[in-house]
Amino acid sequence: MGRPVGFPLCPGSNGRPRFCAPCSAEGSKTGAAPGGALLSTLVAPRRERTVEFELPKIESAADARKASSAVISACAAGELSPHEATEIMGLISTHVRTIEVAELEARVDALENERARRAIK
Repeated sequence: MGRPVGFPLCPGSNGRPRFCAPCSAEGSKTGAAPGGALLSTLVAPRRERTVEFELPKIESAADARKASSAVISACAAGELSPHEATEIMGLISTHVRTIEVAELEARVDALENERARRAIK
């Protein structure tokens, strides 16, 4: 099996070279980062690109419908890949859930304040 590429070898107890974890750790402290060479061979680099297209501002669930339509249109026009469109739709869904939670929180606060106000009377 041998040592991973980029990792240091040190003399072993039997005089034969062996992988040396302390030297590897020391190299990473000095910026040599031998583990980085191995990691880059194990993990493929991300091949994502940034995308730009018109997306309406989303301040309510109704606005999300317009934004979803814009994403679908951009995908149909070839401005976004189906994968990119799926990722963006996930962001929109998460944003809508955040809006809904904030709206529910405001409604619960209003009900609690009304109940406390009636209890005082």
